[in-house]
Amino acid sequence: MKNNDLPTSKDVKNYCNKYFDLELESRSRVVEFVEARYFYFYFCTSYLTNESLSKIGSAVNRAHCTVLHNVQQFKDLYDVDKVLKTRYVVFEKRAIEFFGIDLDTDIELEKIQDNTKRFFNLQQSRDHYKKMAHNYRTQNYKLKEKLKKIKNLTRC
Repeated sequence: MKNNDLPTSKDVKNYCNKYFDLELESRSRVVEFVEARYFYFYFCTSYLTNESLSKIGSAVNRAHCTVLHNVQQFKDLYDVDKVLKTRYVVFEKRAIEFFGIDLDTDIELEKIQDNTKRFFNLQQSRDHYKKMAHNYRTQNYKLKEKLKKIKNLTRC
């Protein structure tokens, strides 16, 4: 495959099915299937330039939000699980060779990876602000309850 002719999500799915000797479309939650889907989702979001999250997910009968969740789960595990990291590095190297992706000259790939990082940073910021808003609502509710108690005490 030429560098400007990147694989599709279906190509990567078929490669993963053969590589792991299983069907990614399976609903199984057995660790081998989950890990294979982690690798598939992360590889697709890292290297496929023209594929939406919906398209990546639909290739294995999953929704775009499942793709996002799995990629985030994988990133969290990748940082702490050395065995998983080693297996992914081997998988990634073989997949890059199989599809003929040239990392040295693929400037667009770097842009996509930067955009992916930016997207996840935005998502983390959004989650942080949601937690802060929840904390403020909780504090506000507690203050209102205290104010009611004080008012009730002063009426007596």
